[in-house]
Amino acid sequence: MTQKFSILSARYGAVGVVAALGFGLAGCDPEAAEKAAECTDVCSKVEECGATPPSPGGLFGDAGSTGNAAADCAANCVQEESNKYGYADCQIDCLLNVECGQMNDCWDATSDVFDQYCGGNTEPVAPDESTAGEIENGTNTGSSEADEAVDNPAVEGSVDGSGFVVNYGDNPPQIAGLFDVAGSIDTSSNARAPGSQIVTQLCFHNQQTGSSGTTTDYCEAGVAGIVSAPITGEGNNFTMYFTYPGQATILFSGSTDDTGAITGDVEALVVYLYSTDVWEHSFTGWSNAGDCDSGFCTQ
Repeated sequence: MTQKFSILSARYGAVGVVAALGFGLAGCDPEAAEKAAECTDVCSKVEECGATPPSPGGLFGDAGSTGNAAADCAANCVQEESNKYGYADCQIDCLLNVECGQMNDCWDATSDVFDQYCGGNTEPVAPDESTAGEIENGTNTGSSEADEAVDNPAVEGSVDGSGFVVNYGDNPPQIAGLFDVAGSIDTSSNARAPGSQIVTQLCFHNQQTGSSGTTTDYCEAGVAGIVSAPITGEGNNFTMYFTYPGQATILFSGSTDDTGAITGDVEALVVYLYSTDVWEHSFTGWSNAGDCDSGFCTQ
């Protein structure tokens, strides 16, 4: 459906496509017709105000962004699972009622506007008292960058809802090398279905510890660029935090043996940051595929 909307939008205009859908559905599904009518108003306002909606379609195996904000709105707002595209009912209400300059805040879970329309009570991601007392660098998790990554209602709600285990501490194990990663999603909310496959390669190198925590450089096979990620943990247990501003935060928790090899499965949580309760949980096997450095990441 997304691809169809993209093609039609390019030819006839995004708003016209949604309006036509609403007219077509009116006789057979009143709720869908009402939703399409709301989306017509939302996407008209997106176009008029120059708002920038998320375009996560490609993340879920759909057609991805059309490159046109109103067309992306038209394609995603009417989806049956519109939450995962940034159009939860509370967000549609937000987009219809706020001023033009506040529309983008309807897709930012850290904003006061989002909290007004979609907020709820979430528990901070934080260690228990005994673990907190062992962290000596003055941070919450063991890293100031990790603190920033989890200080987000979308992350807080997803960690709680998925039961993800965070390993806190300011003395994580050394993680280096190239890893073949394979597994599948076991539970999810408003995202890809359980059973969806995960297959990739990750390279870690240049781990460093400073006064505010530990970081490592990493890259993913086939994805250009090197990124730094914070690591927390103690002894052989670690959690890594991959952040993609405005899109997603990915957390990995696992353990190493005394040689530095990762043992057992690594727990992962992908949190999409532009909507409410959109996450994927998995356990993946990480097998060492050799050494790697920045040269691998620039291939």
